[in-house]
Amino acid sequence: MEFPMDHEVTLDGRITEAKSEVKRYDINLALAVLGTGLLIFFFAVALLDAWVFQDGIPSWMRFLFWIGGLLGVAGFLWKRFVPLLFASINPVYAALTIEKAEPSFKNTLINWMLLRRERATNAALRSDKIAERMFDGITLSAASTVARIRAADVIDRRPLVRWRYALTGLCCVLVFYALISPKNPFTSFSRVLFPFARIDPPQRVRFSNITPGDCVVFQGDRVTVGADLSGRITEPVLLYFSTDDGRIRREAVPMFTPEGAASGRYEVVFPPGKQGFESALTYYLASGDSRSETRRIDVRPAITVDVVSLAYTYPEYTGLPENIVAYSGNIRAVEGTEVYITVESNIPMRRAELLYDNDPKQRQNLLVSATDPTKASGLIRLSMPSTNSMKTGSPGDASSPSSDTPGKATVSVPETEATSGEEGSLAETDRTEDGGLEKRPERIERTYTIRCSDEEGNPNRYSSVYRLEILADRPPCIRWIDAPVAETGQIEIPINGSIPLHLEAEDPDFGLRRVELKVQNDGRIQERRTDLLKGPTFGPSPLVALQDIRTAFEPRKFGQAIGQTGELWAVATDTKLPDPNKAESVRLKFRITQPQQGDQAQQGDQAQQGDQAQQGDQPQQGDQPQQGDQPQQGDQPQQGDQPQQGDQSQQGDQAQQGDRPQQGDQPQQGDQPQQGDQPQQGDQAQQGDQPQQG
Repeated sequence: MEFPMDHEVTLDGRITEAKSEVKRYDINLALAVLGTGLLIFFFAVALLDAWVFQDGIPSWMRFLFWIGGLLGVAGFLWKRFVPLLFASINPVYAALTIEKAEPSFKNTLINWMLLRRERATNAALRSDKIAERMFDGITLSAASTVARIRAADVIDRRPLVRWRYALTGLCCVLVFYALISPKNPFTSFSRVLFPFARIDPPQRVRFSNITPGDCVVFQGDRVTVGADLSGRITEPVLLYFSTDDGRIRREAVPMFTPEGAASGRYEVVFPPGKQGFESALTYYLASGDSRSETRRIDVRPAITVDVVSLAYTYPEYTGLPENIVAYSGNIRAVEGTEVYITVESNIPMRRAELLYDNDPKQRQNLLVSATDPTKASGLIRLSMPSTNSMKTGSPGDASSPSSDTPGKATVSVPETEATSGEEGSLAETDRTEDGGLEKRPERIERTYTIRCSDEEGNPNRYSSVYRLEILADRPPCIRWIDAPVAETGQIEIPINGSIPLHLEAEDPDFGLRRVELKVQNDGRIQERRTDLLKGPTFGPSPLVALQDIRTAFEPRKFGQAIGQTGELWAVATDTKLPDPNKAESVRLKFRITQPQQGDQAQQGDQAQQGDQAQQGDQPQQGDQPQQGDQPQQGDQPQQGDQPQQGDQSQQGDQAQQGDRPQQGDQPQQGDQPQQGDQPQQGDQAQQGDQPQQG
């Protein structure tokens, strides 16, 4: 019979619809209950945060509220939502829900469901005709009743409506409170939802964009604390701070709106005074009963660096011993000195360098010790350049950081105006290519500072400025004492005579190496290499190095001829190496004249070594040389004699001791004629000639 089967399909469809409506209703009811509970929770927290706790709910309590709310929501969802999402509604429960909506059922629908389940498992019951007739009657009665009921009407929705009214009422109360309250409740909601965030409690005055907030500064630094304020600002804005060491408790510092800043912006340079931060502290901003959350400023020691020692190694020619100066950074030494500098910092360094004249392009890297990172060292070579260039070490000059070998640099300086040698002398290096004079600086003063950074790369904030003074090796000076002068400005010297010379030479710092005479004819300089000193003179002061020199200028020893003009001067050389300084005296102009007549010798002739007649020398037979003879035109030398061009016998020249004329000897200037020489026709004795013995 097909009729009962159609009624069963109708009943199953109604029960399925009822199951869906029950699930939908339970979900909406759970959401209404959850929303109402959350609003009650957050509203209570807002009241506590704004009005119960003066400084807002403490951080630990915010965390407890967050944990409690999270556990409550999780438990509610687990109990009410998870079963609805992952489990199905029991058909019997759905049938019971339908019967509650229609009292005339009187358990008919539930009895039908239970009887059908029993028939499905009991074959004897299905074969019983009486039982089958009863089942068909119950099915027909239930189906006819269910057909009159809508699926949406089977559920009692009054509990859901009540919870929705409660939720709506709480929302209205919350909105009204937010409008009339000077303290924003949503700020409290945020503080509970994000307990680890830096959110200030609700205030009449709201603080935002607080700078620098929590930070780390260096000792001696000062920072600008600022904030944007909004709300009812009726009282002064103050910054309160307390130090960790307890020396300061809640000290207030007024804050003001800077000129040109936006309205509501308040700032203050903190801490007050010029010393800056000394220890860690906490601070907060306040205006009336409104205050910001407490911030913290930690103070760490700033890296500082000082010079520990300067080791001077002077040039060898100075004769000065090595010198070590401790805890002084000012450098003062003669050019050519090497200075080994060692610096030390209060905390380990990552890098260190010297900065000359505060110019980033003129710097020298120092080598940080691998065994003690608080120390760094470097080698500075002092020099006086001849060009306006600065030569410093580059980063490549420093050795590998794993070694303790210091970085090296040659520090030279631009030339500046300075006085040259003393009056009466001129340093040879001070004469320019075109013959002009160029002043040579006696000293150059520069400065240098030390820059370093700690292991995190933070540079030193303050650095002392040290002097760097490079002293030039001063050139010697040489001067004439009672120099011979003439009315015409030109000294006339006979070819066979000499003039006495008196000189004083000195080196103002370290000593003289040699003094020599020079002669110039027509641009050609003739040099007498004979050192007028007995040897190099070294002395710690000009008095020790002062030399009194007496000598004579003899024209013939410098190859001068009658009628020649020229200049005569002396050159002094000091002990500087490898390029010594030289100075020259004032130049004396002279002219060579005819030999002096008569038996009178020029001043200084008799003092020359070897100017004595040899004992026992006798002129040979036939020789008749006269004193002061000069060979005339027509003289012919004998076999083997080759007189030199321009040879002239000196007035008063005598044969040297032990001289023996040999066959083939060539007579030199001033030589006496040898054996066999015969005066030629036309030879005439000069005025004043006297015959010699034999």
